[in-house]
Amino acid sequence: MKKLYVIAYDIRSNKRRNKVAELLKHHGKRINLSVFECTLTFYEYETLLYDLYHLINPRTDTVKIYPLTKECYARSLVFGKNKSGDNSFSIFDE
Repeated sequence: MKKLYVIAYDIRSNKRRNKVAELLKHHGKRINLSVFECTLTFYEYETLLYDLYHLINPRTDTVKIYPLTKECYARSLVFGKNKSGDNSFSIFDE
């Protein structure tokens, strides 16, 4: 079963930031400059954690991961341009 995660980061180095962004592009959708929505299986999540941990510098960089339930996502609000696009698709397994 897949779960939704919101992943936000603050990375000092342009090189590391670009690597993290490229990694996250393969797992989800960019919704802001440093924020992605990723729908992942448990294995995908564990693999992503491993990859992120090895890309960042824990002394200077921050990655925050927020798991979201279907109910929380349904109550989310978007103001201004919706960068995630059309929300009519299901991001959870039924």
